[in-house]
Amino acid sequence: MDTFLFGPGDRLFGAYYEGFGPPTAPPVLFCNGLGQDGMRSHLLLRHLARRLSAVGGPVLQFDYRGTGDSWGDPDGNTLTELREDTATAMQELLDISARPRAVTLGVRLGAWLALEHSDRVIAWDPILAGKDYVTSLQTQNRKLEQRRDDAPPPSQATDARNPELAGYRYATNLLDELKELDLERVLGERKFERLALITGNEADRAAASVSLKPRSVEMTCFPANPAHWTSVSRFERSLTPFPSLTELCETVSRW
Repeated sequence: MDTFLFGPGDRLFGAYYEGFGPPTAPPVLFCNGLGQDGMRSHLLLRHLARRLSAVGGPVLQFDYRGTGDSWGDPDGNTLTELREDTATAMQELLDISARPRAVTLGVRLGAWLALEHSDRVIAWDPILAGKDYVTSLQTQNRKLEQRRDDAPPPSQATDARNPELAGYRYATNLLDELKELDLERVLGERKFERLALITGNEADRAAASVSLKPRSVEMTCFPANPAHWTSVSRFERSLTPFPSLTELCETVSRW
């Protein structure tokens, strides 16, 4: 694995895993989730990147500006900037790998970005409705504050302009943008060559399939251990690998 900074002003942090699979295996770009979603899936995605590069093409993980090891302030993040960072990372992966196209793998909000930047996508628990997503973050934060004995008064614990939700700051502009979006609007008129959906929630799998399946020539569903993304009782617990990890890697390497 090689780590480096790239993009305008070298503001984005990337981790590149060389591919050791067939020369025809496509490179894969990972699009993280934000906040707790990104933290809880971090170790699993690193494990997946190693597994995937061992049987397939190269993999690039990166942090959006103002998150992880990238430069910037999360208070200024907007959907436009997250999209710009994803496009920059995609071009970086294509340049390094010298390949004409790549697969994207996105987690939660990152699944939206993945769906916007490739026609071959692995969507892991994509958010169905932005308004519900923001509400779940706010509810999770309130429950966490109630459980803390040393929690500061509400007037000190929150920032109306850029609130902290479950330990991570979110730009108000970004939250407002998310409230106006859902999976259907993100997809627009897009069509896909191949899609893979990963989820441990049967209801979400059915709902996401309604939007995704008609748009793809080929769609595969991979079961996963339920992630319980917004559960307070599982706050800051790392996720365990899903049962079909090997099958997923082998499938993507053939894409």
